[in-house]
Amino acid sequence: MKLAAAVIIAGTLLSIGFCMETSRKETAKQLQELIRFLLFAGQEIEIRGSILEDVFTKASSITQGATKELVSRMAKRMAEGGDFLQEWSHAVNEVYRKMGWNEQEEELILHCASDFLLFERKIVKEQLFFDANQLSQLYEKRITKLGNECKLCRVLSFCAAAFLLILLW
Repeated sequence: MKLAAAVIIAGTLLSIGFCMETSRKETAKQLQELIRFLLFAGQEIEIRGSILEDVFTKASSITQGATKELVSRMAKRMAEGGDFLQEWSHAVNEVYRKMGWNEQEEELILHCASDFLLFERKIVKEQLFFDANQLSQLYEKRITKLGNECKLCRVLSFCAAAFLLILLW
């Protein structure tokens, strides 16, 4: 009976470690998706002269995960009308709340909205590319940190599971 309980607890601890690792990887993946969206939006605005509503509608078909949800909500809200900056802030808070961004990433993501509203298309593209570059630098830091965090999650969950197995044996 003790052995069965120990195996169940060990499996649970290993699963928790795996889930923590997966959520950290998903945050990094969504940061990468947001970078891809900003680059796409900059190109669409400058080269094709697309309006924001069209940019968000097109981008909703090429993005994935939480970024797709953000872009889809923005396209829908823009079609309904409303203040772009307020809608962006609201959508970012709704969609990305559970992502676990650090403060610097969150500020930059919220700042991106003002770059969409610049008057000259070339400047919009340059600013969006600049934002994407800054997010790429933050992504690189996150990936470096992610490797260490994932190893730590695996080791700690394994050690806790092994400790409980020994304790309950």
